[in-house]
Amino acid sequence: MAPDFRFRSVWRIGAEPDAVQAVLTDVAAYPQWWPSVVEGRLEASGEPGRREGSLGMRGPLPYTLRVRLTQMDAPDGVLAARIRGDLLGWCSWHLSPSSDGGTCVVFQQHVILQRRSLRAIARVATGRLRANHDAVMRAGEAGLRALLER
Repeated sequence: MAPDFRFRSVWRIGAEPDAVQAVLTDVAAYPQWWPSVVEGRLEASGEPGRREGSLGMRGPLPYTLRVRLTQMDAPDGVLAARIRGDLLGWCSWHLSPSSDGGTCVVFQQHVILQRRSLRAIARVATGRLRANHDAVMRAGEAGLRALLER
């Protein structure tokens, strides 16, 4: 059975939720501000109003994850996508205004490792995979802050 992972990260960004949502919605621009994202594409799907995208992500460990994202319907303040490729599952960004005029961003992800080599690593080094994910998310938070808090 493929190992599954659940992740949760909380970012505090000094910009209004609408500005944060505009940046997070544009996955094609992720490489411009998120150092761990080495490629990003965004395209329309076959369904009106629904978008698809793809990302290549690389953290401290020597591998690049490649995933396809399909937008899921979600309530206001939530961006959600199905994930397939090297990972299979879903992710979401929950955005809410904070008392200081900024935005609290909660990222959640539940995925199963699809790539055989990652499953092998997970059997012996789950902690390293989690640390890699944490490093990628810290880089994303720093990049988003730098972009929006100018």
